[in-house]
Amino acid sequence: MSDPTKWQFRHFPMEALEPICRALQEGSEKYGYRNWEYELQPRDLVDAMMRHLKEASETGIDPETGIHHAAYMAANAIIICAMLYNGP
Repeated sequence: MSDPTKWQFRHFPMEALEPICRALQEGSEKYGYRNWEYELQPRDLVDAMMRHLKEASETGIDPETGIHHAAYMAANAIIICAMLYNGP
């Protein structure tokens, strides 16, 4: 039986990890390393997620990077979680 006090990484879809990390790396190269810690608010990332949702439904893959827009959406969601957990 699983120990409920320990994280169970089996719930995380590991095949999504690489594209999400690539999206985070692209963002870092384009906007600066961890720029969300000092430049952005969660609402800015929600706006970005919505733009990527639109692109994901229309084209799927970002032609400049070859990364699926869904990975950018997930990266934005992860950053929002980090912002909310770390506070202002």
